[in-house]
Amino acid sequence: VLGGSDDAVEAAGHSAAMEEVSNLLRRVQASFRARGIPYIAVNSEDVAVGPSVIQVPVRMELGSRSGQLEAQADDIARDLGAQAFRVANLPGRPGYVLAEVPRVSREIPDVKTLIRPDVIYPAIAIGAALDFSPFWQCLDEIPHLLIAGKTGSGKSVLIRSILWQLTRLYG
Repeated sequence: VLGGSDDAVEAAGHSAAMEEVSNLLRRVQASFRARGIPYIAVNSEDVAVGPSVIQVPVRMELGSRSGQLEAQADDIARDLGAQAFRVANLPGRPGYVLAEVPRVSREIPDVKTLIRPDVIYPAIAIGAALDFSPFWQCLDEIPHLLIAGKTGSGKSVLIRSILWQLTRLYG
């Protein structure tokens, strides 16, 4: 958006994310119905939208097996047009499972907004939580760091981000 304010750009991004969530919820419910998966409700208010995934709590019928859902995860991912579909029990909420689907387009948190954490040893942000807050790791706790992944997964980007953080925050 040229000439637009930051608020207008943020509102447009929020609107697009909400549209992505509503489309996803409709497709999840249709896929569950088509596959005979016994669920009670998918509540849009409990959905968590993160930088790269959308987490959807699903209330399952009493006596339903999460193994049935896990066994069909690849098929559900295909139904949704997603790269993957993961499911796990939702701790602290009996009768719920947490379905996790990769977002259509990832939002990359900006490292320029990082503020140096108040710790004794240098720390680096090696990820972001669902609320986009940085996940800090003190370097004294990780004497070795293995960075692995397939081609195009962002290994070089991570290394550049770490070097940028070390030179800008502690240099």
